[in-house]
Amino acid sequence: MIELKAPSVDADREQADQIDDYMQAVLNDPRFANVETTWDFCLVVRKIKDRLLPRVRQAGQPEGLYSEPTSYEHARVRVWVRTWSEILREAKQRLEFVKDGIDHNPSLEQALDYLRTRHGDLIPDQLRQPAAVPGPRSGGVQHPAV
Repeated sequence: MIELKAPSVDADREQADQIDDYMQAVLNDPRFANVETTWDFCLVVRKIKDRLLPRVRQAGQPEGLYSEPTSYEHARVRVWVRTWSEILREAKQRLEFVKDGIDHNPSLEQALDYLRTRHGDLIPDQLRQPAAVPGPRSGGVQHPAV
């Protein structure tokens, strides 16, 4: 469950207590009485007030974890307090990681080495040996390997 606060609202004990109340309401709802799951309740705000910071920045815990993972009869429960900037920074880092992976551009020889190693029995005979890689044709348009 995610509680998004207006941009003018900073996280303080009052907002943290509110997300805690939502957690209790869900866990006490009979519709979820026998559902084995992990619940994450997340309060998203512009800024976290100083007196709440020690609670969400504890050594050895993920940043933003407001309450320790606990078991409540049938479910594990975690309460988070996060800022928009933290969420956006982490999303940007994940995007850059994926983007860097996609930008991998192996050379023709690297690609052929991979094919020889993994699928050597399926590629044409003239491509099975490194010396047999065809060179560019003279007088024609050269197309880069993909």
